[in-house]
Amino acid sequence: MLNNIDVHTTLQQPRIIKTVVVVLIILLIISVVQLIQVSMKPMQTPTKEEVVAAEQSQAFKPSPLFGVSPKLGLMQQTRLNLTLKGTFSASSSTAGAAVITAPNASDKVYIVGETVPGGAIIREIEADYIVLEYEGNREILRLPQGKRLTSQ
Repeated sequence: MLNNIDVHTTLQQPRIIKTVVVVLIILLIISVVQLIQVSMKPMQTPTKEEVVAAEQSQAFKPSPLFGVSPKLGLMQQTRLNLTLKGTFSASSSTAGAAVITAPNASDKVYIVGETVPGGAIIREIEADYIVLEYEGNREILRLPQGKRLTSQ
Protein backbone atom coordinates (compact mmCIF):
# COMPACT_ATOMS: atom_id res chain seq x y z
CA MET A 1 0.00 0.00 0.00
CA LEU A 2 1.26 3.43 -0.91
CA ASN A 3 1.59 5.96 1.81
CA ASN A 4 0.70 9.64 1.40
CA ILE A 5 4.27 10.74 0.51
CA ASP A 6 4.60 8.20 -2.32
CA VAL A 7 1.23 9.19 -3.78
CA HIS A 8 2.12 12.87 -3.65
CA THR A 9 5.54 12.27 -5.35
CA THR A 10 3.96 10.05 -8.00
CA LEU A 11 1.38 12.73 -8.84
CA GLN A 12 4.05 15.50 -9.12
CA GLN A 13 6.34 13.71 -11.61
CA PRO A 14 3.98 14.06 -14.57
CA ARG A 15 3.53 17.77 -13.73
CA ILE A 16 7.30 18.37 -13.81
CA ILE A 17 7.64 16.51 -17.08
CA LYS A 18 4.73 18.43 -18.61
CA THR A 19 6.22 21.75 -17.43
CA VAL A 20 9.63 20.94 -18.92
CA VAL A 21 8.02 19.91 -22.21
CA VAL A 22 5.95 23.11 -22.35
CA VAL A 23 9.04 25.27 -21.67
CA LEU A 24 11.00 23.45 -24.39
CA ILE A 25 8.16 23.91 -26.88
CA ILE A 26 8.00 27.64 -26.08
CA LEU A 27 11.76 27.98 -26.59
CA LEU A 28 11.52 26.10 -29.88
CA ILE A 29 8.73 28.37 -31.11
CA ILE A 30 10.73 31.49 -30.17
CA SER A 31 13.79 30.15 -32.02
CA VAL A 32 11.78 29.34 -35.14
CA VAL A 33 10.17 32.79 -35.14
CA GLN A 34 13.59 34.47 -34.84
CA LEU A 35 14.98 32.32 -37.64
CA ILE A 36 12.07 33.25 -39.90
CA GLN A 37 12.54 36.95 -39.11
CA VAL A 38 16.23 36.81 -39.98
CA SER A 39 15.65 34.90 -43.20
CA MET A 40 12.91 37.32 -44.30
CA LYS A 41 15.22 40.36 -44.14
CA PRO A 42 16.46 41.30 -47.60
CA MET A 43 20.21 40.98 -48.09
CA GLN A 44 21.80 44.39 -48.30
CA THR A 45 24.04 44.80 -51.29
CA PRO A 46 26.96 47.16 -50.82
CA THR A 47 26.71 50.60 -52.38
CA LYS A 48 29.09 51.67 -55.11
CA GLU A 49 30.92 53.87 -52.61
CA GLU A 50 31.40 50.91 -50.24
CA VAL A 51 32.77 48.75 -53.07
CA VAL A 52 35.20 51.47 -54.18
CA ALA A 53 36.34 52.06 -50.58
CA ALA A 54 36.93 48.34 -50.09
CA GLU A 55 38.93 48.10 -53.32
CA GLN A 56 41.00 51.15 -52.42
CA SER A 57 41.79 49.82 -48.96
CA GLN A 58 43.12 46.61 -50.54
CA ALA A 59 45.07 48.37 -53.27
CA PHE A 60 48.84 48.48 -53.22
CA LYS A 61 49.56 52.22 -53.40
CA PRO A 62 52.96 53.67 -52.71
CA SER A 63 53.59 57.36 -52.23
CA PRO A 64 56.86 59.28 -52.50
CA LEU A 65 57.33 59.27 -48.72
CA PHE A 66 55.79 55.99 -47.72
CA GLY A 67 55.56 52.48 -49.06
CA VAL A 68 52.79 50.00 -48.53
CA SER A 69 53.24 46.32 -47.92
CA PRO A 70 50.07 44.28 -48.50
CA LYS A 71 50.91 42.29 -45.36
CA LEU A 72 52.29 45.00 -43.09
CA GLY A 73 50.49 48.15 -44.22
CA LEU A 74 51.98 51.62 -44.42
CA MET A 75 55.75 51.85 -44.06
CA GLN A 76 58.24 54.67 -44.46
CA GLN A 77 60.63 54.55 -47.39
CA THR A 78 64.04 53.64 -46.05
CA ARG A 79 66.26 56.50 -44.95
CA LEU A 80 69.35 54.59 -46.05
CA ASN A 81 71.14 55.52 -49.25
CA LEU A 82 70.62 52.17 -50.97
CA THR A 83 69.42 51.14 -54.42
CA LEU A 84 67.46 47.97 -54.99
CA LYS A 85 68.66 46.58 -58.32
CA GLY A 86 66.58 43.41 -58.43
CA THR A 87 64.81 40.74 -56.42
CA PHE A 88 64.44 37.01 -56.65
CA SER A 89 61.30 36.41 -54.67
CA ALA A 90 60.18 32.98 -53.55
CA SER A 91 56.77 31.63 -52.57
CA SER A 92 57.53 32.85 -49.05
CA SER A 93 58.57 36.45 -48.42
CA THR A 94 61.09 35.16 -45.91
CA ALA A 95 63.03 33.47 -48.70
CA GLY A 96 64.54 34.80 -51.90
CA ALA A 97 67.36 37.23 -52.57
CA ALA A 98 67.84 40.91 -53.35
CA VAL A 99 70.56 42.70 -55.28
CA ILE A 100 71.39 45.95 -53.50
CA THR A 101 73.92 48.68 -54.22
CA ALA A 102 75.27 51.15 -51.69
CA PRO A 103 77.13 54.33 -52.68
CA ASN A 104 80.73 53.64 -53.73
CA ALA A 105 80.11 49.88 -53.64
CA SER A 106 79.36 47.19 -56.17
CA ASP A 107 76.13 45.22 -56.42
CA LYS A 108 75.82 42.54 -53.78
CA VAL A 109 73.27 39.77 -53.25
CA TYR A 110 71.57 39.61 -49.85
CA ILE A 111 69.05 37.19 -48.34
CA VAL A 112 66.49 37.59 -45.54
CA GLY A 113 68.18 38.07 -42.20
CA GLU A 114 71.35 39.63 -43.57
CA THR A 115 72.50 43.13 -42.68
CA VAL A 116 72.84 45.63 -45.51
CA PRO A 117 75.19 48.66 -45.58
CA GLY A 118 73.92 51.18 -43.03
CA GLY A 119 72.95 48.54 -40.50
CA ALA A 120 69.43 47.54 -41.59
CA ILE A 121 68.34 43.91 -41.59
CA ILE A 122 66.36 42.45 -44.49
CA ARG A 123 63.07 41.05 -43.14
CA GLU A 124 61.11 40.31 -46.35
CA ILE A 125 61.79 40.07 -50.06
CA GLU A 126 58.94 40.58 -52.49
CA ALA A 127 58.83 40.90 -56.28
CA ASP A 128 59.40 44.66 -56.43
CA TYR A 129 60.42 45.71 -52.92
CA ILE A 130 62.09 44.56 -49.75
CA VAL A 131 61.27 45.25 -46.10
CA LEU A 132 64.13 46.39 -43.91
CA GLU A 133 64.28 46.73 -40.16
CA TYR A 134 66.27 49.81 -39.29
CA GLU A 135 66.60 51.31 -35.80
CA GLY A 136 63.55 49.35 -34.63
CA ASN A 137 61.31 50.45 -37.53
CA ARG A 138 60.14 48.60 -40.59
CA GLU A 139 61.04 50.46 -43.77
CA ILE A 140 60.56 49.68 -47.42
CA LEU A 141 63.09 49.78 -50.25
CA ARG A 142 61.56 49.60 -53.73
CA LEU A 143 62.92 48.91 -57.14
CA PRO A 144 63.35 52.17 -59.07
CA GLN A 145 60.14 53.26 -60.82
CA GLY A 146 61.11 52.08 -64.31
CA LYS A 147 62.28 48.70 -63.04
CA ARG A 148 59.12 47.62 -61.19
CA LEU A 149 57.34 44.50 -62.31
CA THR A 150 53.90 45.84 -61.40
CA SER A 151 52.27 49.02 -62.68
CA GLN A 152 51.33 51.57 -60.03
